[in-house]
Amino acid sequence: MAGITITADSGTQFEAGAAEYNSIARLTDDSYVIAYRDNNDYNKGKVNVGSRTGTSVTISEANAVIFNNDDTTYVQIRVLSSTAFVISYCDTNTGKIYVIAGTISGTTITLGSAVQAGSYTTNPINSVAVLDSTNFVVLYQNQNATATLAMVGSVSGTTITLGSQQTTGFGSDSAHIDSVGLDATHFVYVFFNGGGTYSVAGTVDTGAKTITFGAVSGFSSGLYAYHPKISKFDSEHFIVAVMQEVGSAVIQVYAGAVNLTTLNITVGGWIYTANTTTTLGNYSICTINGYSFLVAYYTTTGTQGEIISGTLTGDTTIAFDAQGAVIFDNSTSAYTTLCRLTDNYFLLGYKKG
Repeated sequence: MAGITITADSGTQFEAGAAEYNSIARLTDDSYVIAYRDNNDYNKGKVNVGSRTGTSVTISEANAVIFNNDDTTYVQIRVLSSTAFVISYCDTNTGKIYVIAGTISGTTITLGSAVQAGSYTTNPINSVAVLDSTNFVVLYQNQNATATLAMVGSVSGTTITLGSQQTTGFGSDSAHIDSVGLDATHFVYVFFNGGGTYSVAGTVDTGAKTITFGAVSGFSSGLYAYHPKISKFDSEHFIVAVMQEVGSAVIQVYAGAVNLTTLNITVGGWIYTANTTTTLGNYSICTINGYSFLVAYYTTTGTQGEIISGTLTGDTTIAFDAQGAVIFDNSTSAYTTLCRLTDNYFLLGYKKG
């Protein structure tokens, strides 16, 4: 299949201070919701809604709503419907991981009460995978703990109900995880564990709020592939990016295919970006349609933000497109977050400077 061509527009400021741990999600073709930590307001967690017309983005900082008043890290927002979302985050003051749901009417955001999903002592990471308009899975990892832990959640209005905590059985030394819902009963999560990157698929019984996990699939063992990021093409195919830091930093990308009956995962070969010497975590990935994907990152080599597109062929074969990397910002950038709006438009949020 043919690749895509990227045209980068100028940026629109959504936060006057320093927005960190940015996470953005699509509401409709023309609207989105973004959650972040406001470094200039005591590291509070905030969420805001914006719109776009063509390549013109509209968002007002005055409409941002606080979802956590304490020091907030590892924010992830996922959309339940065109008017509802769920956020997972860490509160470093309490050492706890929370999920909170919200609804949107125009530019007005209404939040429910935060619900504790877990606690941690070292290097917390969390992720939320949405299954449908009501159900989701929240995963979290306390580094050096036995394994990644998961809970099935449901939302009614803005009220969250969580099932019992369940171990995945994998990730005994995991420091970084990410996940994505595949359909109404399946999801896949990826994690870094002791020098390698791995993925596991799960089947969810939303009534009983229980999960059945498939076998673990390993990739890049021993390559120190940190901070995996995942996005899906469809209910059986996904894309993962990781940061490999061995001598020099490059971003590795691979595609995976899930058998939803057996939960077995098949992966293709890696492709690599050029040497970026990127600070860990300052990159993101998303699919743009059923076969195209985007990777955004900050390169300290050129002190600039870049984005590159690629194409999936078959189940797991990928390649970067002929256009190569496109500069989206000529200054220091960090906390990039990508979001597909349509087959032709996407959003890229980031911290500038």
